[in-house]
Parts: sequence; structure tokens; C-alpha cells
Amino acid sequence: MGLALGSDEDDAHNVIDQVGAFAPLAELEIEDTWFVAGMCGTGSNTLVAKDVLVPDHRTLQMSKLLSGEHAARRHSGEPSDNYAYAPVTDLLGVAPVIGIAQAMLEKVIEGTRTRGITLTTYTRQADSAVVQHQLTEAALKIDSAWLQVMHAADEVEDTAVAGKQMEYIARARVRGVVGYAVKLVREAIDTLASVGGASGFAGASPLQRMWRDASIATRHAFITTDPGLEIYGRALLGVEGNITPFI
Repeated sequence: MGLALGSDEDDAHNVIDQVGAFAPLAELEIEDTWFVAGMCGTGSNTLVAKDVLVPDHRTLQMSKLLSGEHAARRHSGEPSDNYAYAPVTDLLGVAPVIGIAQAMLEKVIEGTRTRGITLTTYTRQADSAVVQHQLTEAALKIDSAWLQVMHAADEVEDTAVAGKQMEYIARARVRGVVGYAVKLVREAIDTLASVGGASGFAGASPLQRMWRDASIATRHAFITTDPGLEIYGRALLGVEGNITPFI
């Protein structure tokens, strides 16, 4: 199945909702448009639908999805049925980014045992107090991001297990947590790229791929930092309205 997002409009063509439509891939064409600096492996190409009729039962109104009003299902009753859609989507987006940062940290630490620091007397990066400080700070930022995200995931899970829907402030907090975690991760990977040195940007080095993938992923609309902090800040302060319905 392929998923396309479109708008639900009234008679005056005013957008009143966003709608997801599902269609078999056999009825769609894949247009090769994914030429990017990072995340090349996701294959996020363009799906083209020409004269495709999508029945009502294969459409999903975004407003109902965000409010937890799901259509009837043959198989239901699992705690996951109560997961808050936007927070789960945000958490799914940030999880692999933290994984990339953890892998990058391991790779850089491994290199410090055999790499020197060019134009210095250090024959091992691991012996440098500056490198020790940099790696410690990067590791703690990654750990902090992971702990905050796991705490947010636990809140989503616990609320679902209790058969409840997350309150607005709790959903907004998850978005804020994700945005802050992304900030910590990006700071960490930039430090790790510097410790990895110029050779880490060679085409054959996995460090440059990790750096590119994480740098691009952390700018995705679902998890990027500044909107996430504003979303939570407005909710935290009780400012009327917010900058997106995707909470």
C-alpha cells in the first residue's frame, strides 16, 4: 500500500481537514526524485496516482486520528490502539537518530586508540585531555537525549495501557522533549565529527554517512528543535492556540 496526504475541502474550497488515502502500489507509479545529501537509503521517492479511485474505507481523517477517534477495526483491544498518534510519530522519528549518534560515538572511541592528532605530539587521541572532555560531553548528551525520549515513550505507553488518551499538555511535552533531544544529538554528532577528523569525511568512512544522515534527519518537520520547543512552551504557559494541530 502507498499513502498519500491530501486536503478535505468545503464547497468554497476552504481546507477543513487533512486526509490520508491508501492505494495499492500496483495502482501507483514511483517517480525517482530522491536525490539528497543524507538519508539516501530511505528511498523516499514520489508516488504518482493517475485516475485512482480510493474508497472511503481506505481514507483517514487526520483530525480524528490526532484526537484518538479511530474507525472500527476487526482486531482491536491492544494497548497500542490507544497510542497518541502525533507523539508516537515524533518518537519514531527521533529513535533512529539517537541510534546513529550511539553508533558514531562507538566508532569514534574506537578510532581514538589508534589515531593520532595531526601536527601535535599526540600519537593517540585517547591520551588528549581535550578529546577526553569532548567525548565525555558528547556521550552524556546522547545519554540525556535517550533518557528523555524513553521517559516520554513510557508516558505514552502507560497512558495507553490505562485505556486513556493523553492530555494536550502531555502530548505537547513529548514534542518538546523530542525537539530538545534532537538539539542534544546534533551537538553531539558535530563534536564527534570533529574528533573523527578530516579522514572521517572520506567517502569510504562510515562517520561521514552517519553525520550526513543524522544532520538531515534532525531537520525533519516532525522532530526539528525550534518548533517543538515553541509548541511545548505555548502549552506550558497556557498561551491560547498553537502553531500546529499535529500534537
